[in-house]
Amino acid sequence: MDSSYERISRSKLFGLGEIIWDLMSLSLLWILFSIPIVTSGAASAALYYAVRRRFELSSGTPSKDFMKSFKQNLRQGVIINLIFLIYSSIAGFNLYVALHGFGGITLPDAYLPIAILLMLPILIFYPLTFPYLSRFDIDTKHTLMNSALLTLMNPARAFVIWIYMIVTFAAMILFPPCALIAPAGITFVIMRMIEKIFSAAAGDKEQEDA
Repeated sequence: MDSSYERISRSKLFGLGEIIWDLMSLSLLWILFSIPIVTSGAASAALYYAVRRRFELSSGTPSKDFMKSFKQNLRQGVIINLIFLIYSSIAGFNLYVALHGFGGITLPDAYLPIAILLMLPILIFYPLTFPYLSRFDIDTKHTLMNSALLTLMNPARAFVIWIYMIVTFAAMILFPPCALIAPAGITFVIMRMIEKIFSAAAGDKEQEDA
């Protein structure tokens, strides 16, 4: 006869509680390890790795999975994140100057489309870079280039991923308590789309090698 604990542990309510707990613990780990800013890329890669392990591969140690991936990808994650931070700062300032001028200098209206175009690399490179970093052991250059290529091959999915990330970020600002679950929760949602992109790319590569 099953004990009371065994009956409870197999209940749907207990399973839901486990899921919520894991999402909360992973979200808090992501927030904690993103505080230094430069480590936020490695933290994002670790979050993707741990969420995938937990919900797609049924791992029972999400926090350990997070820490394992964070340590493995820390160096590359910091380098890539610095590239994003430096470029986005320059491109963002450039766009600001194109819109509002700076120090009494006003740029011609014709420059505005150029300033907007200079923002595109961030939109192209960012969505898949850290999930790609978490999944594949490859150098920084090819991590960035392959991520950008996959984004360009899947513009609709990349656009949806951006919308999800923006909405989640806005929700965390407007209602901070949702940060307790939102980072891991949205990672779980977009993971399904990203894994389809990776699977399709792997299938194409296998056909080329055949």
